[in-house]
Amino acid sequence: KRGDKIGEMGDTGRATATHVHYTVIRNNRAVQPFDYIFDEKNRSSTY
Repeated sequence: KRGDKIGEMGDTGRATATHVHYTVIRNNRAVQPFDYIFDEKNRSSTY
């Protein structure tokens, strides 16, 4: 559910910076995760 810990960030192997990878699966398909992370009024650009 929203707010749950989904992972820990780190930089192992060949990584050049700390990061985390995640995927949201709905009905056996990967979907856009932003709808599950941000509500409409708190969306911000990554650029």
